[in-house]
Amino acid sequence: MRWGLVAGWVLLLTLGGGVSAQAHLMGKGHCTLNIVKNKAYIVMSVSVSVFSESGAAEAVSDGVLTAKELRTHSEALRKAIRSGLTVRDGDVPVTFSSILLNLPKGDHHPTGRSAELTAMIVAPLRPKAGESGAIEVENTLWAPTERRLKLRATVTEAGRTLRNETVELTPAQGRHRFFGSSMETPSVSRD
Repeated sequence: MRWGLVAGWVLLLTLGGGVSAQAHLMGKGHCTLNIVKNKAYIVMSVSVSVFSESGAAEAVSDGVLTAKELRTHSEALRKAIRSGLTVRDGDVPVTFSSILLNLPKGDHHPTGRSAELTAMIVAPLRPKAGESGAIEVENTLWAPTERRLKLRATVTEAGRTLRNETVELTPAQGRHRFFGSSMETPSVSRD
C-alpha cells in the first residue's frame, strides 16, 4: 500500500514538474543526433550570436534573444538553421521536417530572455539509416563566442543503443561522417 502511494506521488511530481524540468535540455555548445527507425531527432543548444548574420541579426545584436524576439524572428532563425546545419544520409542531403525553437528556462536563466537558443529538429531518413551507411553532419553556425559544438550521435532500435559516437566540431573541422566504415570515419571518441 505504501509503495503504491509513493509511486503515485512520484508519477504526479514527474508529470506535474515535467514542463519546467524539460525546458533546459542541454548546455550551450552541445548537440545530440538520435536515429530511431527512419528519423533523426536532433537537439542543439547554441549561443544566439551564431545568428548574427541571419535575418534575426538585429534581434541578437545585444547577445540576448527575448521571447518576443524569438516569436518575431522564428522563421529567420529556422532558415539560418536549415542553411547552417546540414545532415546527409549517405551522400543525400536531408530536409528537416520540423524545427522547434525555445529559450532555456530554469533557476539559472532569466525568464523570457537568454543568450542561448535550443533547437529541436526532426529529419526523415531512409530505413536502417546509420546501421548500413554513414550519416554526415556539417555545421557552419559559428560566432566568436561559439567555437565548438560537441555532438553525440546514437542509433537506437527497440530501446537499445546499437551504435554511438561523440565528436567535437569546430570552425576548422565543421563536418563529420558518423557510422561509416573504418576507412570512411576518422578517429573519434566512441562511447
